[in-house]
Formats: sequence, C-alpha cells, structure tokens
Amino acid sequence: MNEAIFTQLQKEMDQSVGALRKAFDRLNGDKEFAEEAVKAIQFAPQFVTGGDLNAQVRRALVVDPAIRTFVADYIKNPPR
Repeated sequence: MNEAIFTQLQKEMDQSVGALRKAFDRLNGDKEFAEEAVKAIQFAPQFVTGGDLNAQVRRALVVDPAIRTFVADYIKNPPR
C-alpha cells in the first residue's frame, strides 16, 4: 500500500518537474518575455534546466581548498 502511494507521488513529482523544465525552456526562447524582463529588471534571465542541474550547481559551488584558506586568512588579517 505505502509503496503504491510513494510510486504514484514520485510519478506526479516527476511530471511536475518535467512541466516546470519545459516552461522555463520556453521562456528562454520567448522574445516578448525577454523584452519585458529587460524593462523590469534590466536584463533577460537565461534559465538553466536539465536532469543534471543539481550536480552542475554542486560542482560550481566547490571551492578549491587553497582559495578557501586564502580567503579565511585574508579575513583574519586584512591588509592595512
């Protein structure tokens, strides 16, 4: 019983996510949306979609340990 409910919920979530991805993909090619966005916020956003988006974001957020050390040291001892 619980497995059937979970399976149905997962299917519905997958369909919802798919619908959102398609909607954002359509916005990327919508000239009228881009024009309105430029008027409202001074740029036209380009939405990134795809099944591996979470992995892409996680890779982009990884900071090299040397950079992390440099920033931490800089914060502790800023140049005067």
